Amino acid sequence: MKLLKQIVRAFALKFIPDVIARLDRLEAEKTTLRYIVNEVLDIKRFPRANGDLRLIQLGDVALLKLIKGLFANAGIRYWIHSGTLLGAVRHNGFIPWDDDTDIGVFREDYDRIITCFRQNLAPEMYSFVRSNCIRLILRGTPCQVDIFPFDAYGVASVDSEEIGQLKFKIGKANRQNIVTNWERLQTDGHVIENLTENEIAAYARRFAATFRGPCKIYAAGVEVSDSPSCVLPEDRLLPFGEVIFEGETFAAPRDVAYTLRAQYGEYMKFPRVIYPHCDIHRRMKDGSHERILELLSREGVADDRE
Repeated sequence: MKLLKQIVRAFALKFIPDVIARLDRLEAEKTTLRYIVNEVLDIKRFPRANGDLRLIQLGDVALLKLIKGLFANAGIRYWIHSGTLLGAVRHNGFIPWDDDTDIGVFREDYDRIITCFRQNLAPEMYSFVRSNCIRLILRGTPCQVDIFPFDAYGVASVDSEEIGQLKFKIGKANRQNIVTNWERLQTDGHVIENLTENEIAAYARRFAATFRGPCKIYAAGVEVSDSPSCVLPEDRLLPFGEVIFEGETFAAPRDVAYTLRAQYGEYMKFPRVIYPHCDIHRRMKDGSHERILELLSREGVADDRE
């Protein structure tokens, strides 16, 4: 055993510095390549999706239009969020490699959404689950919209240090009390750790109420993530503005640029890594194309695939 330890130590001393040096050179090369790409190419002119991916995107737009109408009738306030907002600003629609849509709602409206869907949507055509968000799905297809709850937190100020502390506390509460796993919390209220679906909403309200400072900040609910990325002072979110996404008008945060910088940094440049969300051919099923085309017709969304 002693000899083995000596061999391992000798190997480490000889080769690990070389491996580290190689990794450093690779990272430098990646940084250089990314700089060249951003200097030469305009991400706003990146070709849009086509084929099945484009059909899924159009189905998502139709779902967004459906939700927009339902929420207007129910008095539920919403805004497009995350990659959907980024796509609206940078591409006038979908990020070319994206395949789903995200919206945010206030906690008091979020808890009314399931009832709204049950009262207005045909169960043979649509399904929904509630996990770390509410996900509306066009049955038999990959088309979906993720709806995230936002809570109001009272903090002492809106400076970066205060916002950083809030993010840390939300993440800690998530890790200690919530399991953010898509598969383990369904609409029937299965127990997750020590919380059921209804108890999660109650816990989120109690947690947010412990922040009693004079400045109001909105952040995604404690059940959403252990690493919250979108934290918005009230005057950056409200009153809502509007953006155009795939030719349709949707509500958006008042200060879109601030929102995107807070979440993505240099959002008008190519990201360090591009993560396509899904294997399109694996997720499209028999009948998926027909279901999506039926939804497009119903919601007045044109099939613009080439």
